[in-house]
Amino acid sequence: HNLLTISTQVRWRLFQNFSLCLPAFKPTIMASEGDSIRVYVRVRPPDKSDVDLDRRCVTVTSPTTIDLLSNPTPKTFVYDKVADTNITQEAVFTTVGKSIVESCVAGYNGTIFAYGQTGSGKTFTMLGPAENSDNFHHKLRGVIPRSFEYLFSLIDREKEIHGDQKEFSCRCSFLEIYNEHIYDLLDPAS
Repeated sequence: HNLLTISTQVRWRLFQNFSLCLPAFKPTIMASEGDSIRVYVRVRPPDKSDVDLDRRCVTVTSPTTIDLLSNPTPKTFVYDKVADTNITQEAVFTTVGKSIVESCVAGYNGTIFAYGQTGSGKTFTMLGPAENSDNFHHKLRGVIPRSFEYLFSLIDREKEIHGDQKEFSCRCSFLEIYNEHIYDLLDPAS
């Protein structure tokens, strides 16, 4: 399981003839709306063995529901958002990560937690293609590189608007929980 936590603190510097004002930046999700856990499901495309064996276990029936194809009848599950197999990495970031990053720039904590079986697409969704070590520039880069890119573009924009009156302190954790052990993926010794 991959866990990305971004925490951004905003500090205002007051100067002699300046007054403190609210940031011009307004996140799309305000804290009161974003104080809940939201569950997004991404259905990965079938791999070669799934196609060869004509296996399919879920069907996306709406933007918020999937049917688990089970016997004797399918079971329907409802989520905050369901992404079908044809969704792009950019659309996943826009749906899942963008508002969380915006809330972080506004001073709130945000967490993106990817959960699923081995081979279900967590690493691809979060980082991008495994065969390319430069995931921060790849066109299929995942939620994490896009989050950092967006976070720092918003910080740059805020600095252009407010200059030295506003200071940002960013902390990021990137953890993996595997077999009940926690690994810090930003620590080379881990």
